Amino acid sequence: MKRWHRSRSFFEALAFALRGIATAILRERNIRIQLFIGTIILFMMVFLHVSLAGIGIGIIAILLVLAFEMVNTAIELLSDMVHPEYSVIVRNVKDISAGAVLVVTIAACVVGVLIFLPNLF
Repeated sequence: MKRWHRSRSFFEALAFALRGIATAILRERNIRIQLFIGTIILFMMVFLHVSLAGIGIGIIAILLVLAFEMVNTAIELLSDMVHPEYSVIVRNVKDISAGAVLVVTIAACVVGVLIFLPNLF
């Protein structure tokens, strides 16, 4: 059986993290959709001449949504592996995890409205 080992260097840890991001993007449709929407929002920010601080805050909000979606995906994958048959507890874990993504997405939308509103009028 293959054994896990701790990363030996910063660059090895970075390679593992990048592999995780790539896996999430390739595997999860929701992450691809959110990445696409986030890219459009960034282009709109530049087009509407949003301040550099506004763009920075927008990027943080977008990245938080993507990070929470990745954590949600990891929780779902691990839950399915540990308990493949239906379980109310696993369902609750998945629902709570998805709810966290929703909360962060709503917060990001509020941030987006606050950033874009002054630039639209």
